[in-house]
Amino acid sequence: MIFRRTVYAAVGGLIAAGTLTATAPTASAATGCEATTKSWTCSVSWGSSKGDFTGSGSSTHAKGWVKDDDDDGDCVQIVITWYGSGGKKDTDYSPQACPQGNKDTFDKMPGDSPYWSPSAVKIAIQKV
Repeated sequence: MIFRRTVYAAVGGLIAAGTLTATAPTASAATGCEATTKSWTCSVSWGSSKGDFTGSGSSTHAKGWVKDDDDDGDCVQIVITWYGSGGKKDTDYSPQACPQGNKDTFDKMPGDSPYWSPSAVKIAIQKV
């Protein structure tokens, strides 16, 4: 059986002049993850992550790291869900950081080539 605990932060908005404009994080973002139009931070007892949104339009990136902070035998992973116009949606996964103390970096973009401009993004940290 796979135990999965996920904590979310959402950044919503529009691409305006090449910039992701944020709305307030969702209520579920109050437990562990916070995101703005420029960056995110996730901190829970079993893992952490920090990163930045860089570029604009179809050159938008989510660049960051994820770290396993607990000696529980589980790995920690970041899930990035991108939303675009016309119902577009893409989900990217960071490397799985484990064992405890392991910190992995990642760089993700919306779409799977061709890349597209996101209008919103959701960041989640989870055990895997």
